Amino acid sequence: MEPFYFETVAPVFDGIPVTLSERFRNSGEPGCEFHWHPELELYFVEAGGVLLSCGGEQQWLYAGDTGFVHSCLPHRGVRFLDGTHHFILQINLDITRGETDRSHREYSSLLLEKLQSAPVFLHQDRRLSELMHQLHMEWEKREAGMELAVKSIIFQILVHLLRLTDNSPVDNPFVPWETDSLEHVKKILVYLSDHFADPQA
Repeated sequence: MEPFYFETVAPVFDGIPVTLSERFRNSGEPGCEFHWHPELELYFVEAGGVLLSCGGEQQWLYAGDTGFVHSCLPHRGVRFLDGTHHFILQINLDITRGETDRSHREYSSLLLEKLQSAPVFLHQDRRLSELMHQLHMEWEKREAGMELAVKSIIFQILVHLLRLTDNSPVDNPFVPWETDSLEHVKKILVYLSDHFADPQA
């Protein structure tokens, strides 16, 4: 089978900081280089397989599997099986701006901290599979209320990931300095990425 590459990318959903790309690949194609970005990223495999390297580990993701990449974590798709069809979803945590939990903690900071312990390789997670299909349908149909539907689906994905992180009680004390430190490191990494080639920076 000849190598092929095809990609369709949904722009930011009308003001919602989310990007969805649909990709088709064969085994003859090289994967991408190691890279990172401030957005959360999910790989969802519809058919075939993707060898994902992330966080010092690599595993094959097959049809029905999802890979989760935390903000600013180096990762790459290393290899593909013939006939691979997968989606890549990028979520900017600005989507949760103004949203707080019952203790008035900002969800953007809470997710940044808590999702550090979320699993990278999620095999046959039916809930994530269902939500990714719903998101794709909204992208395809673009019906009235799409913006609300997309935001609702993204929030459900974030909640699902959050609940996978640990089994600790909901009322565990929050440690503000940990999240503040993560936010600071994230800002430094983003600045370096944007200015590393600028001698004046």
